[in-house]
Amino acid sequence: MKFLKLQVENFMAIASAEVELDQRGLVLIQGVNSDDSSASSNGSGKSTLMNSLMWCLYGETAHGVKGDDVLSTDHEKNCRVAVTIEDEGKRYAIIRHRKHKEFKNRLIVRGEDGDMTKGKDALTQEFVERLIGASKEVFMASIYASQEAMPDLPGMSDKNLKTIVEEAAGVDRLTRAYAIARERANAAAARMDVVKTKLESTISTIEATQSEIESAKASSESWEQERSKRYDDALAGLASAEVELTEVELEIRTLPEQIRDTEKAIESERKKLASKEEHDAKLLKVRGAITDIRASIKATENSQADAMSRARNFKTKAEEVGTKVGSPCPTCGKAYCEEDLSTVKENFIEQARQEIGQAVLAPLFPDRGCILS
Repeated sequence: MKFLKLQVENFMAIASAEVELDQRGLVLIQGVNSDDSSASSNGSGKSTLMNSLMWCLYGETAHGVKGDDVLSTDHEKNCRVAVTIEDEGKRYAIIRHRKHKEFKNRLIVRGEDGDMTKGKDALTQEFVERLIGASKEVFMASIYASQEAMPDLPGMSDKNLKTIVEEAAGVDRLTRAYAIARERANAAAARMDVVKTKLESTISTIEATQSEIESAKASSESWEQERSKRYDDALAGLASAEVELTEVELEIRTLPEQIRDTEKAIESERKKLASKEEHDAKLLKVRGAITDIRASIKATENSQADAMSRARNFKTKAEEVGTKVGSPCPTCGKAYCEEDLSTVKENFIEQARQEIGQAVLAPLFPDRGCILS
């Protein structure tokens, strides 16, 4: 840290002064007392010039002068002292006022990055001392030895000497740096714990997802195997239904023969009648039975024909389902795949089987017994 320039306005005996402090080497300060020529340079403000630096930095001189006591006798307002310093390549201006028309009694710090003044003068003073790297006591003991205010180093306690030496050597800065580094390390460790927790959670999620994928693959393979089995069973059922359909068709073909047999039985019964009245009564009864049988046969034929027609229709639909693989769904537009249509085909085959069963179980002659009664 270097002192570059000192500017003084209306401070004690000095009305105005501007002094370059950087790279001046050993400097002899002399003065002329214009008010009292017999005093030579005494009272001309030589000590006041250096005390202005002390007051600017710490708010009081080496002799403890502060407050309004630093005001000039002839100019009791607009007191201001500014010192420009350089620290680690950056320049700062420390400016202290007393009864100033614009800044009142404020302590101001400006840097290359703008105004660095804190909310209160006490906080700004702490910032100035950190910037200088020394308290008032250390500054007076190690940098500025004021006339008649020399520090009594031999008379100081070990604690005070230790404090002065540590501050002068910058140990307090190292202590603050250590505290800051420890806080940053703790914060980094906390962030690392959070990241570690998130990482473990992510790994757990990945493992669970992989397990679900494996389970889904196993389920898919199992479903594929079951689908093939269901499809084979459906084909076998369709073949069985076709056999039953053939049997029903054969039974329908024998109906005319059954009708002829019935008519022969009627004729035989007619010949057996002993009298005309008995003959007429039985004939009337037989004719009614024949009418009922023919109506029943006709209804049965119609029912069986309808059932067989529906069975053939369902069989055709089942065979046409396979041709729709790759065709778009009319509702969602998705292309059909074999898995999507297998259930539909099985449903059609099951419905065809039900229709064939209905045709087989339909009664052919519900009232045949009335002929012989």
